Amino acid sequence: TRLWTDYAARWAACDRGSAVYYAAHFDPDLRCADAVQAVAAGRASYQRAPAGACLDFVAAASCDDLEAHLDGRVSQQDCLAAVAGNLPENAWCYSDESCASNVCSGAPESCPSTCFTPHAAGAACDDGRPCAPGYHCDLLHIETQYTCVPLETQGERCMFDPDCQPGLRCDYGVVPSSCQPRRTSGSCSSDAFCTIDRACKSGSCVLPRGLGEVCTQGLNECGEGLWCSGGRCIDGPAAGTSCASVGGEQLTCTGATCLGGE
Repeated sequence: TRLWTDYAARWAACDRGSAVYYAAHFDPDLRCADAVQAVAAGRASYQRAPAGACLDFVAAASCDDLEAHLDGRVSQQDCLAAVAGNLPENAWCYSDESCASNVCSGAPESCPSTCFTPHAAGAACDDGRPCAPGYHCDLLHIETQYTCVPLETQGERCMFDPDCQPGLRCDYGVVPSSCQPRRTSGSCSSDAFCTIDRACKSGSCVLPRGLGEVCTQGLNECGEGLWCSGGRCIDGPAAGTSCASVGGEQLTCTGATCLGGE
């Protein structure tokens, strides 16, 4: 519960978004369900000391490192050890938390799935299985086969954004394409071009308006989970309330999905 409550607060600050929206998005009752079930069934073990160290990491990590940890690009060993999976390779599993490798293949699309170990550094990776966190499948510097190599640093060649270290993206505007810092300003075609605290608005990376800040309705200037109403950025609509577009504003529901304008 502490993990996801703290993460929600950190991510709302990193993203300049709605704290209410992210509290619902990272709801501990939902996020913890698999881990609690795995421990209760003996498929995983809870370790108090690394759990505390994991909370320290969430409190102090940069926004780039938090993002990379959440999307699995870079692992944080204390967080992995806090709920450590007990199931070996090829065992049936119901969530990543159950596996010693922390990977339950097919979950949640198939149930049960099976545990497998991602490819280690230097291993061949042409079979569709991912490389271990901190590595990517090198599709460029190929000699006889694709291999897992460390995430690329600034200026190194890349094919995709996940090939690069945290805080970098694969810039196709340079030849050859290489890992470059995400932008605080300048042109963009999606939020992926911009730093975490920026958003791509009208083709440029800009700082979104935060909760309570002045805004112009219809320009969609507010951060994630916020919208402009009455000249100020406010939290998005909750379940059961209207989510129909107002004055051209794009509304994001808090803890709900917009269906039929509600």
